[in-house]
Amino acid sequence: MAKKKDLIDIGEVEVKETTSAQKTSTKSAPRKKSKQKVSTKGGRKVIIEKEKPGKRIAGFFRGLKAELKLVTWPPWRSTQKVKGVWANTGVVLVVVLFFLVIITAFDVGLSALLRLLVGKAG
Repeated sequence: MAKKKDLIDIGEVEVKETTSAQKTSTKSAPRKKSKQKVSTKGGRKVIIEKEKPGKRIAGFFRGLKAELKLVTWPPWRSTQKVKGVWANTGVVLVVVLFFLVIITAFDVGLSALLRLLVGKAG
């Protein structure tokens, strides 16, 4: 087994595994009590520490920035010269607006129908 704590990142929480060597060590300074969840799945003691919401949000944006750096972006001048890129972008925007109008109409219609039904029942 490893002598130091192994960190396993599973998204929103960090899981720290403690080893038997760490459990028997009593020469360390007294630990402060902290809010930790302890799980004993599979015969191993696992401590789960939750991160603060601000750290999770900051981590999300750091990961988002890192992913966007990995994208191969076309040069701006080449997109200005190619007419197909802007035509496709226009088609996508028109389709999105069309479905926005359709879904909004359904939402308004069903909301009115629900108000009518609830009004007669009450």
